[in-house]
Order: sequence, then C-alpha cells, then structure tokens
Amino acid sequence: EGAEVHRFTGEVYFSSAGRLRLVEVKDELLPDAALVFLYHVNFSGVVQTTVQTEHRGLFGKKTLEEVVEFPVTLRALSTREVLFNTELSVELDPEQPVMLSLNQGPGLGRLPMVVKQAIIFGQEANSYRCRLLTMDPADRQRLEDFVRQLSFAEVPRSL
Repeated sequence: EGAEVHRFTGEVYFSSAGRLRLVEVKDELLPDAALVFLYHVNFSGVVQTTVQTEHRGLFGKKTLEEVVEFPVTLRALSTREVLFNTELSVELDPEQPVMLSLNQGPGLGRLPMVVKQAIIFGQEANSYRCRLLTMDPADRQRLEDFVRQLSFAEVPRSL
C-alpha cells in the first residue's frame, strides 16, 4: 500500500563507461515499519453490520435493512488491517462497513472498518480482510502499542 519499510543505502562508482560497480549496501528497517505488517493472533469477537434483505409480499417486494451480529475469530492484526473468519455463511461485500468488538487483545472498544476483500476458497475460506477506519486517538495509540509488542514476539506476515 505504498508504505516504505526498508531503506537501502550504499556506494557505487563508475567502473567503466556504462557500468556501475556496487561497493557497499546497507539495509535499514525504518522505525515504524513494524506497524504496517499483519501479525497472527487468535482472538474471539463479534462483528456487527447492516445487511439488506428482500421480503416478498402480496403487494410486491420490499427491501429492508437489518443489523446483524455474528461471532468471528480474529486471525491477523495490524494498525491498518484485520483478517477475521467466521463459521457462519455470511456474505459481506467489498467496501461494506462493519464494526468489530473484541473480547480479548489490546483492550479496544469497537473497531470501525470496511471490507477490503472476501476470501471464499482455500485455507482461509469464510475470511474477510478489512481496512480500519479512523478511530479514537486513545484507541489508535493502544492499537499501535499492542502491534509493537506483537512485532517483538513474531515474524510478520506481509500485507
């Protein structure tokens, strides 16, 4: 997503016309790079969203919006995204707003987010990758501190 996490510096010189010779390369992990990686977690929670249902009656069909809640397991977490899965057959659309409440973890209230990607098949079937939206500054700080702690304990999973 355009976040720079490494910086490479070094020395080169012209060894001949049209050729560069690489003398030294240094690789540096940038200070807040750990905040952009997804870290594996296993927290339970509840997702709340609004779904549209179509009801057919004698006088035609009517579309109603219902608020639904369903249990989820949070599988990965960063300061930008979360990955959760559910055992229920829930279909969420890209850019659909959802609200995640965690029972464990960084001690946050409700996390506002939108669905980025639905994963229907494979090992992570019934999973959703969501982008976090703007949240309370205190919650943002708690999340960043928690992700920093995770970064010391685990090898990250790239986004």
